[in-house]
Amino acid sequence: MTYRVHFWQADQEGPGWLRVAQIHHYLNQQCSAEFTATVSNYMNPNEWITTGASGVSKPVFDLTIHQRQYGDSTLHYFRMLQTQLKIPCIYEIDDYLHGISPLSPAYHTYNHPQIKRNRFANINAYLQEATALTVSTDYLKKLYTKFNPNIYVLPNCLDYAIFNPENTRRKPYHGDEIWIGWAGSYTHVPDIQIIVDPLSKILRDFPQTKLVIGGWNGRYTSSSGRQFYLWEAIPAERLIHLPWTHDPHQYPKMLAQFDIGLAPLADIPFNRCKSNIKYLEYVACSVPVIASNVEPYTKTIKDRHTGILVTTDKQKVAKSWYEAIKTLILDESLRRTLADNGKLFAKQNFDIAIRIGEWKEVYQEIIERFRNRKMEYSIPHGR
Repeated sequence: MTYRVHFWQADQEGPGWLRVAQIHHYLNQQCSAEFTATVSNYMNPNEWITTGASGVSKPVFDLTIHQRQYGDSTLHYFRMLQTQLKIPCIYEIDDYLHGISPLSPAYHTYNHPQIKRNRFANINAYLQEATALTVSTDYLKKLYTKFNPNIYVLPNCLDYAIFNPENTRRKPYHGDEIWIGWAGSYTHVPDIQIIVDPLSKILRDFPQTKLVIGGWNGRYTSSSGRQFYLWEAIPAERLIHLPWTHDPHQYPKMLAQFDIGLAPLADIPFNRCKSNIKYLEYVACSVPVIASNVEPYTKTIKDRHTGILVTTDKQKVAKSWYEAIKTLILDESLRRTLADNGKLFAKQNFDIAIRIGEWKEVYQEIIERFRNRKMEYSIPHGR
């Protein structure tokens, strides 16, 4: 039997690629005997029913996966699929949306007074009514269990067909300079603020270094409307900005330009729910990583073996980041060791081509459990 699975992809950025696009691709590539997967970013009820030669209508899909939806119309269709068409529905979510830091610009996307109540009412309905939830970490599962006990952890993985030797080859053109890099979006204001002062001091003390920012340029607007620029204390000639790319094949080429990769995270519940994906991306490009000693990284990084972990103690954090970056600037051999060990660890444990079977098993279990439940409900009492 071949199961028909359909994804509704809400996020067209990194999470949409990691949690939908590459899963859809590898299900079709490696599990085609068991699954046929399709994907779209819109919902059209006319496409959900097929009518056979006998005139009997039946659903097109055996399972649907709804990635990070929260709209009124999509919730209506989500309910229609489960209650009227009897199709099991997974709600796929890889962030703790209920715990976004008020310091993050993303906070207002979900917590604006005019939309907060309805948006979270819809998210909560998805969480509670879904046949099952799929999340990326154990910590996120723990926090969302209060909404739905049927939660499966499917970790973020990398597609090494994209993080291949050609795309991750070290770029030699910056000579003896050491490029200290961070890549991410404007949603990381509370995290990147951790390293602003240590980086400013590093750039003053080590003239061979440059700060390389991939993606967000450091400019943002606070909730009060004030304009801020994180890197105003750093001379323009010491700062390199690499524009964000939406092409997953170009993204590794950007990261491969770093000599040292930084992964700061504020120690808050929202970040403890995050995955180790930034670490995996850096080391896949042979970039040694310095990361905050926070849940996504404490379970991944073996300190001084596959990376460096930095304390989150507010009294020590600035000095600790400075010392960790300084250590890697001065020790090229350690940079190579951390990069090599990290790359081997990531490839062995987080290659989607190897782990796609976990998605297959989870989806199959949910489909079969839902079918068995329907059969139980259909058997008359006393028989």
